[in-house]
Amino acid sequence: MVSILFFLAIIPVVVILTYIYLKDRNKEPWSLLIKLFFMGIASCFLVLLASEVVFKIFPFMDKDTAYMTFFETMAYAFIGVALIEEFCKWLMTFAGAYKHKAYDEVYDGIVYSVYVSLGFACLENILYVFMNNSVVVGISRALLAVPGHACDAVFMGYYLSLAKVYATQGKKSLEKKNLVLSVLVPTILHGIYDFCLFSNIDLLLIVFLIFVIAMYIFAIKKIKLLAAQCKNTPQPQQPAQQQYNNVPYNQQQNYNQQGYLNQQNYNQQGYVNQQAQYASAGYITNPNYNNLQQQTSYCPNCGTPMNGNFCSNCGTRQN
Repeated sequence: MVSILFFLAIIPVVVILTYIYLKDRNKEPWSLLIKLFFMGIASCFLVLLASEVVFKIFPFMDKDTAYMTFFETMAYAFIGVALIEEFCKWLMTFAGAYKHKAYDEVYDGIVYSVYVSLGFACLENILYVFMNNSVVVGISRALLAVPGHACDAVFMGYYLSLAKVYATQGKKSLEKKNLVLSVLVPTILHGIYDFCLFSNIDLLLIVFLIFVIAMYIFAIKKIKLLAAQCKNTPQPQQPAQQQYNNVPYNQQQNYNQQGYLNQQNYNQQGYVNQQAQYASAGYITNPNYNNLQQQTSYCPNCGTPMNGNFCSNCGTRQN
């Protein structure tokens, strides 16, 4: 019986994590994913501490939902449960992945947030299943609670990635806005889910089923869209300055006259603006663009690579 309950508790977590991982074209480091999963488990304890503080401030949240008023139930669902849990999971995701060097695609935000969220859901599910010692509880949570946590994480990761994109573009206000949305949107979804269950109102149970189905469908579509977007996007092209390095020396002057080393023409061809294009196409940044400024400088007169202020071929001074 124990092995059956344990299997029911962890199998939905394993299935969803595998699905999310396989959808990722450029696989994330296992060391990072394992770390985020265990940070999700650690967030359970952070939730317990935060809940104690909130329940001291709002004592009514510490009683059974059957004895709460309509508005007390709503406050408990949205603040006492949803906000605390989603914020703690968001905090772990942000701390563990937001500035990690592997975070270079929009889909990565979904991967990271789901791994944290299902680390939390894994421990929570094991506790619920064994405390109730019920196969029915295990099956119901496998179909509802665990996928619900994953769906909330999909929206968290999506807005976290938007914030990351705006951060690379220097748009601080839009970055902050999407960081707020990365907490607010999953909190609202989680709150609606819990409120429908806690309220014990028959009509809201019907709303709950419709809401869950719609959320599952929308989350799966979002996963497929972003995963396909990154998969179908061509890798960043080699910048013109790197292409120039492969041109025979006797052709370099003509190559230079075509404008490849002229910064104005180079700008007009869109190489400098590729960063924004790659962000909209699923990439957080264009790595080749980021390294562009580190390329070797070239003589504006004859095109010879310059290691100092003067060209070794024609003596032209670098501007």
